[in-house]
Amino acid sequence: MEQTFDLDRWGQQVTVRVKTAKYPGGGLAVRLLNVTTGEPYGTVSTNVDGVDLAEDEFIAKDYSENEGLVEAMVAAGIVEIRGQLEGIGPICRLLDKD
Repeated sequence: MEQTFDLDRWGQQVTVRVKTAKYPGGGLAVRLLNVTTGEPYGTVSTNVDGVDLAEDEFIAKDYSENEGLVEAMVAAGIVEIRGQLEGIGPICRLLDKD
């Protein structure tokens, strides 16, 4: 599943594509790519060993350079927040927009 959405961050608007892959061990990896340049915009997910998630769920890194990305993805209808891992980050589920 590859979806695109617009982000308005730090006074700049950028269109990004959601790209998924698997971490070693099988967890869902979620990256954003700049549609215009094709360059990586950011990695939204983080790999945490020993956490049992559904195939369409991932743990989001929502701090530092990723601050605001999860909220933008929720607003765009790309993900929903399913829970929170204390001290790690939110558990998110990718939504199918089709």
